[in-house]
Amino acid sequence: MAKRLEEFDVLKGIGILLVVLGHCEIGDAPSRVIFSFHMPLFIMVSGFFFYRQPPVAFLKKTAMRLLVPWLFFALLNVLYAIGFGLWSTHDIQASIVDTFSRVNPWREYSHLVYRSIWFLVVLFFAGNIYNLMGHLLARLRMDDPRVLDAVVLLSFIAGYLLQRYLDLPLYVDVALSVVIYYHLGARLKPFLTRARDKGVWMSPWLSLVVFAGLMCVPAFTSVPKVNIKLNLYPWWLPLFEIPVFIAMCNMVRGFCSRPTCRPLRRFLVECGKYSICFLGFHRIFMDAIYLVYGGLKPMSETLHIIIYFVILIPLVLWLSKLLERHAPLLVGFKRH
Repeated sequence: MAKRLEEFDVLKGIGILLVVLGHCEIGDAPSRVIFSFHMPLFIMVSGFFFYRQPPVAFLKKTAMRLLVPWLFFALLNVLYAIGFGLWSTHDIQASIVDTFSRVNPWREYSHLVYRSIWFLVVLFFAGNIYNLMGHLLARLRMDDPRVLDAVVLLSFIAGYLLQRYLDLPLYVDVALSVVIYYHLGARLKPFLTRARDKGVWMSPWLSLVVFAGLMCVPAFTSVPKVNIKLNLYPWWLPLFEIPVFIAMCNMVRGFCSRPTCRPLRRFLVECGKYSICFLGFHRIFMDAIYLVYGGLKPMSETLHIIIYFVILIPLVLWLSKLLERHAPLLVGFKRH
């Protein structure tokens, strides 16, 4: 079984904080930069730790790790919507009826059951599709990496086109296209592991320069804003993610191994470990905090974001530890 590596928790920690920041009003250029890599980053990290299993066993494992948290946070979204409706109308029956009229898992635009947690559903399907691909190729005695490359490429093309011509429910079309990021994470694993063991990485500063240069593409060009949820992104995005992922791995390993960065490393490891909780809780807290903002005198958006993060991070970490201790299955952890 794949060993847990803290540097990838750091990557996930960076990624989830950028997800939260990307949902704030931060301006077009920063938003385009964040959306260009934050979701592919999570999928590639999952692919890095992928190992093939019997399809039924993999299905059960990923259902417990991803679908159970999705159902939990979808329920919280529904309860929040009922509570908000009751606060607004003072009519419990009307708030319940209105809320459940907007709950339809077959519709991708069903805000209450998908919001930011759509990603858990996509990751569930993408992982199982990828595992099934490898299993079927092995059964057909075609267990060759180049054959798997071709099958994944066909899956990417199919999912990329399906969204435009035949929108499948439950984000299955999106899952078909993002399997390529899962595959890239798995294919890069030997290279990254070998480079890590031999110590032949680029310097973290050079990696930072490479990463900054790559981020100029979405920030300062006419490339459309990436939206993985809707399969809206340029066809070459998977190629773009390869150097981004390698540069980020270099930066994390280089900077976070320094003694002066250890407190930051511990903080990002915590955020990465509980990334599912950040994904599920932050939009509810964002709504609640912005409701409070509405009753205060106008503040700058930057101050709003700072206050939001100061409140959100310790609150989510506390709730995450509480759930991990008393109901670990709800947030993707194994039962103690």
